[in-house]
Amino acid sequence: MNKIIKSNTFFEQIFVFTSLVITTLAFGFYYLVFHKIIVKKDVAVLLQNGLEYLKTESIFFSKSLVISYFKEYPVYGFGYLICSALFCLWFKDKLSWNSFKVSRVFRLLLIATAFIFVYNNAFSSYNYFTEQWYFIERSLLLLSAILVYYTPLAMLVYMPVLFLSFASFNFPFNSFSITDKLLPYTILTFTLCSSMMFLISSRVKKKIRYERLWLMGCLIIVCCSYLSPVLMKVKISPHYFDWFLVEDFTLAFRKYLARGWLLNLNPKYIDSIKPSFFQKTVFNIYFGSFHTLEYKYIFLVSDFFLEMDCFQCVIDNLFAYKKTGI
Repeated sequence: MNKIIKSNTFFEQIFVFTSLVITTLAFGFYYLVFHKIIVKKDVAVLLQNGLEYLKTESIFFSKSLVISYFKEYPVYGFGYLICSALFCLWFKDKLSWNSFKVSRVFRLLLIATAFIFVYNNAFSSYNYFTEQWYFIERSLLLLSAILVYYTPLAMLVYMPVLFLSFASFNFPFNSFSITDKLLPYTILTFTLCSSMMFLISSRVKKKIRYERLWLMGCLIIVCCSYLSPVLMKVKISPHYFDWFLVEDFTLAFRKYLARGWLLNLNPKYIDSIKPSFFQKTVFNIYFGSFHTLEYKYIFLVSDFFLEMDCFQCVIDNLFAYKKTGI
């Protein structure tokens, strides 16, 4: 860790900072253009004209969200397609990860993160409200996730298809939350933005250690993802450490179970493990905290564990999605 911090030049620090800013803007773009405006418009039409009218107008009742999106929103759709195609043509000789000189562990980490959403979307059940399978979107999401192993620009397809899939879950109640999905999604968005920044910067500066800079950006993202909730917990606690020492952690497990966590498992099995969650929560929390501190020490003295730390966060999210029935 110390080696990475000391070896970074001013240019590399600017590279990471700029990539993070662009990541924030990119998230807003994808969420607005491929999610929010579609759901907001169709929900308004549903409330005003009823379901039967909406079935003939909404893209959610078509067999393909992507094809219908280009018909309904041609400016956004073709504008995005043309810009993406032009960028790929500009750097057609550097599209592969080989140009970035990244390791195999890096690629595996990235494809594992991408498959979190493939599991949630491409292998989700039939949409009984719209009566559609969306086979084209499922296939595109799966194919683009596989291609992420070979090129970062595959996410130019992966991102809009993913948000269109999210939009189909959000319709018609407009209450689908992506808050619990932000960490892996932000890492993927940062990968796309930073890789595009790398390709542009390589025209000016040849020697850029992309993987190390990507790792620094991801560590900032992971840190910020956990720092903000911790500060808010401290703020709402009567005393600074009440949220950790006094708080009833069993309420969290009860809330998770009520919201559908472990829903796919046998109810008898869930009943059998409830006592271990509800009665030994304090022990589990302190044990987990000790283990985390121990792991962070190893992480700080070994460059290899930097990537493993990010990988642990990805696996945690993957496990949470796998055990959630919703």
